[in-house]
Amino acid sequence: MNDRAKDRLRAALNALTPPAHSLAVPELPDRPSPDRWREAVAVATACLLALTVAGSMIWFRSHASTRTPASPSAPVPSAVAPPAPPPTPAAVVPPPPPSSAPAATPRCHTGDVTATLRALNSAAGQRYAALVLTNASGHPCQVYGYVGMLLLDGNRQSLPTDVVRNASPAPQVLTLMPGQAVFSQLHWTVVPGTGETQTAQCERQPASVEITPPDETTQLVVAWNMDAVCLHGRIDVTAVVPGSGPPF
Repeated sequence: MNDRAKDRLRAALNALTPPAHSLAVPELPDRPSPDRWREAVAVATACLLALTVAGSMIWFRSHASTRTPASPSAPVPSAVAPPAPPPTPAAVVPPPPPSSAPAATPRCHTGDVTATLRALNSAAGQRYAALVLTNASGHPCQVYGYVGMLLLDGNRQSLPTDVVRNASPAPQVLTLMPGQAVFSQLHWTVVPGTGETQTAQCERQPASVEITPPDETTQLVVAWNMDAVCLHGRIDVTAVVPGSGPPF
């Protein structure tokens, strides 16, 4: 207990306990000695109880006055998270640029070309001709391989025809610009073979021929103004090559 509290307790005791000279001690009648002793004990006990109560009250008041009342605690704001950034827009992937690669050159269809037959230099019993295909379309096209042929009579009836492909030169892909041509060299004989008449013309005379361009299924019809084809219509053909053939 500090000095200030002690002074307050002493003042309180003085206020509660009057000075000894002012206490009026009642005259006790003469009694037997045990009664006086009991009364003295009772008075002392009462005074002690009063002093205890007074001291407790003073200590409680002094203790309460020295305590600093706790200030109401303000609620501590919880940590405020920073606002979330706006969502990043999804990256826009530009469409791929259109392909600059040129379109594949189409095949030369039957309707893209014209066909002509031109006789070449002949030998004893042997005949040669150039079958020319010309790009008559307005666009480039490609050819590859061999032509097909079928000999026809004057009534457009088929005649014996046996087209044999020569291995040389080897086929190659050829691009024809509009107006350009390729050709196949034809070879046949007018000498009768086995099973053909030996005293007259070996086979009937063709009037025209159906030409099927390479890889096509439709035909062009061209006039056949050359000799008959013996050996049952055998014609040897080469793969198409650039140009329109030799001049004769």
